[in-house]
Amino acid sequence: MASIGARTAAEQALGGVTRRSIRDGEIMGRALHDDVASGAHMLYKGKGQPLGFLATGALATGATGVEHIAALPGMGGFLHYFPIVNGGGVLVPPANASGLDLMLSAVDDEGCQYVPGGLLGPWRMTVERTAGGTVPKGLFIRLRAIITDVSGSDDFAVGFRKAEAVQAAIDGYDEMAVLNVISGNVTRETILNGGAAAVVDTLLNWADTEEHEIEMQVDGKGRVRFLFDGESAPVGAAFQFDDNEVIVPFIYALNAADLTPVHVVELEVGTLEQRYNRGVYPRS
Repeated sequence: MASIGARTAAEQALGGVTRRSIRDGEIMGRALHDDVASGAHMLYKGKGQPLGFLATGALATGATGVEHIAALPGMGGFLHYFPIVNGGGVLVPPANASGLDLMLSAVDDEGCQYVPGGLLGPWRMTVERTAGGTVPKGLFIRLRAIITDVSGSDDFAVGFRKAEAVQAAIDGYDEMAVLNVISGNVTRETILNGGAAAVVDTLLNWADTEEHEIEMQVDGKGRVRFLFDGESAPVGAAFQFDDNEVIVPFIYALNAADLTPVHVVELEVGTLEQRYNRGVYPRS
């Protein structure tokens, strides 16, 4: 049985077990939540080959734009993926000692995009707020990764988008907010109501073989927070998704001519309540 550390007076007043009263490594405190059973939290350490199949239940084909599902090892959950012009013939994102390669195949202008939990069904993770209605729980997506050759990345984007049909081009979405690594340059990209993408240079950079972390958060009112290596990247105007939009976390990875793997070290998606223990949303 896991041992429980001393609780503060505030924790004792609240009752029960809190994340801070659980010693690291003994219980996954952040995942100690009813939402885990509903698929509203996933944590994948980048190790172990996922099993791939189509959303219909058939074996994975790797077909361009077709919805596939990668069943991640351990408590990783289900990572829905959509190959982008997949002529390389890779059916499932490959994993090795370095982690899961998000690029799928090593071919110029090919890649893959991912929606943790999927767009439909009981496992999807969304923020959906109606004007004047109840404010839902916010979400976060946090991804640590290694880019072997940054000049091989046309796009490596992490963030949120409207839960609409999959678009082959990243700027084809109606609404979106991401941090996007293009040839080592970290940019902030947002789209609202089908307009042109607003691209802002964060002045942050990613060099060959470096490991960094991108985290994106969206609160229940659709307000977005951008973080890089745990620090806010507030460059650019504040961004908020429209009311009545259904928002999902996603990842977009596309090869440039130089080609590069993008290896997942750790991927976590869940509610802001899970991220901050009691749903506190720090504004920058």
